[in-house]
Amino acid sequence: MNTYSLPLFPLDVVVCPGGILPLKIFEASYLDMVRDCLRNKSSFAIVTILPEGETDLEGNFPFANVGTLVKIVHADVSTIGLMMIRCVGHHRVKIESFTKPANGLVIGEVSDIPNDLPMPIPEDLNLSIRVLKQLLDSLADQKLLPTNMPTVESYQFGNALGLLIDG
Repeated sequence: MNTYSLPLFPLDVVVCPGGILPLKIFEASYLDMVRDCLRNKSSFAIVTILPEGETDLEGNFPFANVGTLVKIVHADVSTIGLMMIRCVGHHRVKIESFTKPANGLVIGEVSDIPNDLPMPIPEDLNLSIRVLKQLLDSLADQKLLPTNMPTVESYQFGNALGLLIDG
């Protein structure tokens, strides 16, 4: 198992591979992290924070021991001290260990794990898929910018786990 280091961003959300996550970055350590990711075209991982005082099943982390590597697909850096970014989940990672240097940024030693296998759409939801396709077509017809769309292409209409829409 190959491990590598990358920044971890503990949040009270879950992002799945293929999912969209818009973020407003304002803390100094995370502003630095995003700048580094943009400069180096690198990624970071989102890990879900556990409730205060709880740890993962093995008792090692104050956050889930599985996260999602995300890539920044859009960044608005026009305001000093604030960045608006849009990330897309790429693949899952297992957190093997972590450190928290003085700057407050969490750095994880992670290994890649496979994404979930595709799951067929249940037959009773075929009408929902048709309606979803019509909705997405209507959004495209309105000439929305890709950064304003609640989804990312390519759509996986045949995969129940691939139909992720931003809340």
